[in-house]
Amino acid sequence: MAELPDMGIEWPDTLELPPLERLEPDEDSAQFAAPELEGEDLAAGLVEERLSDQLVLAFPADETAFPLRQEFIERYKALSTIEEYGSKDANIAQLAARAKKDTELLDQILRNYGYYDSQVQRTVSTVPAADGEATRPQVRFDIVPGPRYRFGSIDLGQLASAPDGDYLRSAFEIRSGDPLSNDAIVDEQFDLDTALGEAGYAFAEIDSPSLLIDHEESIGDLSMAVRPMGKYRFGAVTSSEPDFLSGRHLADIARFDPGDIYQRSLQLDLRRAITATGLVSSVTVTPREVEAPSGNEPGVVDLDVSLRKARLRTIAGAIGYGSEDGIRLEASWEHRNLFPPEGAL
Repeated sequence: MAELPDMGIEWPDTLELPPLERLEPDEDSAQFAAPELEGEDLAAGLVEERLSDQLVLAFPADETAFPLRQEFIERYKALSTIEEYGSKDANIAQLAARAKKDTELLDQILRNYGYYDSQVQRTVSTVPAADGEATRPQVRFDIVPGPRYRFGSIDLGQLASAPDGDYLRSAFEIRSGDPLSNDAIVDEQFDLDTALGEAGYAFAEIDSPSLLIDHEESIGDLSMAVRPMGKYRFGAVTSSEPDFLSGRHLADIARFDPGDIYQRSLQLDLRRAITATGLVSSVTVTPREVEAPSGNEPGVVDLDVSLRKARLRTIAGAIGYGSEDGIRLEASWEHRNLFPPEGAL
C-alpha cells in the first residue's frame, strides 16, 4: 500500500466550548430515586396499601381526601398490567415498563372519578426479599388526588320540549354541583334512555355525552343532545308471515291493546312471547310510524314483526327394557303448527 501523506491540524488557541447542559431523566428508564416535584413532597403524609410483594400504592392518610380509595383500588387491580402479568419473575426493567403503563392507567382512573389535578409519582426500586438475603424489584405509586371536580352546566338538548319533560329530566339524576363522575354519566344516560322508551318515545335519540373541563373553576360542563322525537301510542301488529302467524294472533298474545301508550318493554315482551311458541327460529319487532304526533297528542306506531319459520315437525323414538315391563318401544311424531295458529298434533 502506498504511504499515506502526513496530515495534521493545528489546535486552535481561541476555541471556546459551550457549557454542558443538565440532561433530564429518560421517562422510559427505571427510576430508583423519587424525583423532586415542585410544590410539595408527595411522599409526605401518605399511607401505603400493599397489593402484592412487588406493588404498593400510597394514598393521603386522611381518608376524606380520597373517599373512593377502596373502589379505586379494586378498579385498578382489575386493569393493571402489573397485576395481569404478575411480577414474581419479572426483572426490574420489565417492572419499570409495566409501571409506566400503569401510571397512565392511574391517571385515567382518577380523571374518571373527577380528579383532574391529581399527581401520580412512580418509583421502581429493589428491596430485600422475604428471606432477607436476596433482593426483589418493587414499584410504588404515590397518589395525591387533589380536589374533586364537580358538574357545572348540564345541557340535555331538546329534552325540556317533550310533553313529559319534567318527568324525563327527573330520570337523569345528575345536577349542577354534584361530584363529577364518568360512571354516573353512563348510568344516568341508560336510565334516561329507559325512561324515554317507557314513556312513549319510540324513536328517541341520545348522542354521546361530552365534557368541557374548566381547570380554573374545577368544574366540567356536560353536553348530551337528547331528541325525544315525539310521543306515541300502540297501533296494530303486522306479521311478515300472515298465513303462518297472523298479525291478529300476534296482537292477541301481546300484553297491550291498541291505544295504549307505547312502552319499549312491552315491545320486547311481545318478541319473547313469539319466541316462546317454538314456531320461529328468529324474530324482530320494529315500530313504524303511521300517525305523527300533533301538539301534545301522541302519534300512533304499528309494530312490524319479521318472522323466520323454525322446523315444525319432530320425529322421536326410544327403546328400553325393564324387569317389570320387559321390552319397551316408543315412537312419536309432532307437528307444532298443523292448524295455524299454534294448533299442534
